[in-house]
Amino acid sequence: MTRRPPKGSIWVYVLRKDGSYAILEIGDEMKDLSGYLKYYFLEDYLFGEVNKNFKKRGYLTPEEFLAIVIWKSNRAKTNVLKGVNKNGKTINKITSDIAHAKTPQQKLETLTSIPGIGIPMASAILTVCYPNDFTIELARRSKILMKP
Repeated sequence: MTRRPPKGSIWVYVLRKDGSYAILEIGDEMKDLSGYLKYYFLEDYLFGEVNKNFKKRGYLTPEEFLAIVIWKSNRAKTNVLKGVNKNGKTINKITSDIAHAKTPQQKLETLTSIPGIGIPMASAILTVCYPNDFTIELARRSKILMKP
């Protein structure tokens, strides 16, 4: 006999490492997971909603900024956030400075002046904000191009 969830409740089946599974009932506070769906389709979220927000407001929120960092390189998020904290400016201020920079070079230098943000990460951030003006630079490709 299979247990069925009561009408209106949500159950989640969680597969354990040993092959068994657990059944969890999600409480009312967790039923509306639609806000997290945007992260499942991260590129759509970044080049759609985040890009529009940046154009409209002239800066990125910490959530939007971190979503770009995670999209580019999840393992770099700690170093990037440490660099932002060390820099002393908020993410809103840093990205506002990008919006007010006159040239693409100034936009890039605004980001690369922050410890933990190199050209590959800066190019990802700028590509989301200005998809027609920037492209993503890959670290491996940069190293290959720099070899004599």
